[in-house]
Formats: sequence, C-alpha cells, structure tokens
Amino acid sequence: LNWVTYHGGTGTIVDEGNGAITRTGVAPWAKAIAGFVTAFPAFDSLAVFPLCSISLGEILMEAWFGSETAPTNDWKKRTAFRLLGCCPQIIGAAFVSDLDVIANYAGLFTTLSYSVCPSLLSIY
Repeated sequence: LNWVTYHGGTGTIVDEGNGAITRTGVAPWAKAIAGFVTAFPAFDSLAVFPLCSISLGEILMEAWFGSETAPTNDWKKRTAFRLLGCCPQIIGAAFVSDLDVIANYAGLFTTLSYSVCPSLLSIY
C-alpha cells in the first residue's frame, strides 16, 4: 500500500532540508486516487465483517443445538450466537492491526479451506 505518496506526475519536489522530501501542488485527482487505493482494503474488510459474523454465528448455533432443533425463530438466541460469531474477528483485530498480515492469514485460510475441506467432505 505504497500509494500514499502517489502524485500522478503532478506537483513539484521540495527538499525540506532535514532529509525529508515532499511534493507540493499535487493534482486533486491524484490525491483522490491515492486515498481511494489506500483506504479500499479497510473498506473491503469492513464490508465482509458482517457476512463472516452472521455465517459463523449460524454455524455455531447449528453446532450447539443440532441442525434439527436449532431455534431459528428465537431472535434472542440467534442474536447471541451472532454476537459470539463476531468475537474472533474483534479479538484478532485487537492484537493485529496491520491489514497486510490479516490479509495474508485470511488468504492462507481461504486457500486451505478450498483445497482441504472438499476432500474431507468426500471422506466423511
């Protein structure tokens, strides 16, 4: 995510004198592109969070009550399990704030689940 300093070929380089080099007069469209590309992974993760929480909450509820007796009409139990489903993501975010590390682990888990889970389902 080195797009913070994107300038699109606009602006002029200014030497601050203390070893820092900045660019002045960067076009607004270049700043907008840099901001969008930098913020997109955070917004993308934010959009996926409810999907993961609801899915994990439903899976936990099915595992706790069994698929035949899961109380899908009881909103209190459903909400409690959905809140329980959002805890792993929140706890993980408290310890790891670097989005690159989180994306690497999520990609690794996705790759493993797509390659290992179908094989396990065919066995069991």
